[in-house]
Amino acid sequence: MPPSSVAASSSSVSRYPPVNSLPRQLALGGIGIVLIAVCGSGPPSCDEIVYTDVQPQSSSHGIELVSLTAKSCNPPKVGDPVSVELTLRNGTDQPVPLLAVWVTAYDPNGENKDFGYLRVNRSLPPQELVTTSGERVLDVAGTWELGPHYALGKTWNGERYPGHWKRFPITVRAAAE
Repeated sequence: MPPSSVAASSSSVSRYPPVNSLPRQLALGGIGIVLIAVCGSGPPSCDEIVYTDVQPQSSSHGIELVSLTAKSCNPPKVGDPVSVELTLRNGTDQPVPLLAVWVTAYDPNGENKDFGYLRVNRSLPPQELVTTSGERVLDVAGTWELGPHYALGKTWNGERYPGHWKRFPITVRAAAE
């Protein structure tokens, strides 16, 4: 068929108002508002800062906590993740034998649930930084205790750890609350 014989119909009839008509825009906008009201704005963000510490403080070994940030849902509930990033510095004027850095965690029952292990296993020069991060699911309601942790030396003998240094609480609600 030659191109001149193809004709477009300009008299098509639609039962819907034109896309740019005010009644159609109002109707679609109203549907959007109803959906937001019924469905909410989505699940709560589990990327909110629930604890932060940027006040340098040295442990008894001269290791400084430079920064620590914990993120979770706010408020955290059973089943929610918590992520922690921490940075430590050798605040002494001598190298220290740093075996590992991690986040220590104790649930409300006192059960150890550490995470975020970074095996360093080398001598850390003065003023050098080391950062680790990790995530775990908060699986028990109540008050958790988290904090920075490290091991000095060449073996896991439990002697050159910082103890309860710089720990902080996070209260976890039951999932049904």
